[in-house]
Amino acid sequence: MTITYINNLTEFHSAINTTANKLVVVDFYADWCGPCKMIAPLYESLSNQYAARAIFLKVDVDAASDVARYCSVSAMPTFHFYRRGVRVADFSGANPDRLRAEIEKHAPSSTEISFADSGLRLGSDPTPSNPPHSDAAPSAAAPSDDIQRRRMAAAAAAARRLEAKKAQEAQEAEAEAATAAAAEAAKAAAAEAAKAAAAEAVKAAAAAPSTENRPSTDAAPSAPDAPPAASPPAASSSDPQNDPRLNVNVLLLSQMVDEMGFPRVRAEKALILTGNKSVAQALDWCFEHADDPDIDEPLQVVTKEGAPKPKLTPEEAKKRAEELNARARAKREAQEKKEAIEREKQRLKTGKETTIAKQKLEEESRKRAVEEKRREKREALLERQRVRAMLEADKKRRRELFHMPPSDQPSASSPPVPRPPAPTHTEPSAAAGKIQFRMPDGSRIEGEFDGEQTMNDVVTFLLSSRPELSSRVLTFSQQYPRKVYLQSEYGMSLSELNLLPRAALTVSFS
Repeated sequence: MTITYINNLTEFHSAINTTANKLVVVDFYADWCGPCKMIAPLYESLSNQYAARAIFLKVDVDAASDVARYCSVSAMPTFHFYRRGVRVADFSGANPDRLRAEIEKHAPSSTEISFADSGLRLGSDPTPSNPPHSDAAPSAAAPSDDIQRRRMAAAAAAARRLEAKKAQEAQEAEAEAATAAAAEAAKAAAAEAAKAAAAEAVKAAAAAPSTENRPSTDAAPSAPDAPPAASPPAASSSDPQNDPRLNVNVLLLSQMVDEMGFPRVRAEKALILTGNKSVAQALDWCFEHADDPDIDEPLQVVTKEGAPKPKLTPEEAKKRAEELNARARAKREAQEKKEAIEREKQRLKTGKETTIAKQKLEEESRKRAVEEKRREKREALLERQRVRAMLEADKKRRRELFHMPPSDQPSASSPPVPRPPAPTHTEPSAAAGKIQFRMPDGSRIEGEFDGEQTMNDVVTFLLSSRPELSSRVLTFSQQYPRKVYLQSEYGMSLSELNLLPRAALTVSFS
């Protein structure tokens, strides 16, 4: 692998200024950055492919934050491209196509690299090691004076640039040392202030028994004179703050608040609960607990009343962090379980509603099928009645055509047959009887029938009594026992239908 990892600003300046004519590609990345991890294999492959034309560097923005600040890197991954110490291009984001295009655009060709390596060096003998033949032309024996002057000027300019870079690096190193010294002084002052506050607290605790033995009348006036160490420290602003007794790494806090834009309370809380180890672990904690409702609530040290508040050791802080993480994890699992139960209830409710809707559709389909069957039966009955009427009309027309007597009158040649006298006051036998028809308009019609007659004869009798019903579909029903006579029963005898010796039929038509 041909990738060089940069750890500080000095290594960075040395790498981009001492690479002759090659292109320098710099990848600013972070271990916690997903796009950085995605494009890392491609970056390694390109470093092998362009090893002869370019130098590939990688800078961890957490480990080498001074380099990231110097280059004004605000997003990861960010790629910078340098030629002879000058930045020629840069872009942010995991864009493989643009990365290839920029390398191909700015990387020198093989001939340019060979030409850059074959010139004269400072302090070397300009006379060639193998002088030409004595009869060669003087102009071909050595480079011209103009070319030599140009090369010397370029070498001097490169030396001046290198000296300027070194001076700038020295100034930056001095500034960093001054900043570190100021930070150490601030930490020492804070430690001295903490020691003084602890001493005041010890003095106040030692003076507490004498104040308890005073009379009750003096207790009230002495309350305002209590030592200030017993009261909580005053906040510098109205914003919530973490307990000042909890230690926070100032440099890591500055990176998270000033460079990444996290709220101060959240950044301090993340660093405290992860042991001030690194920005990456603090970011992992922030991302893991981003949905917690109390993520921006400040941390407070809870101790017994009147006792000095102890400082947490690293082991205790780690244990406390593990407890908080376990509590948050349990809370998250309970919420997920509750949501799963709600989803199951919603699924059951939806399934029940779907089943009810399906049953309703099936019921409506059955009703439509029954109604369609009834309509077909009515149409079939109406068609039979129409055919019967046509046949009767045809018979009547034939009788009139051939001057035949009607079928219900005896012919002239046949002798009259005397009818037997109607029985008086005799009950009908089981083979004969009367049927009463109850019409929709309230009228009633009675007819006598024998047991061998069928329902078709009943229909014929009713149509002869009411000719206006010949175009209607007739339906017969019996009240007790409750029964509706179907078209398939019209061919059965009245005895089989139990309509004799006496019955009452309700007539309806459509």
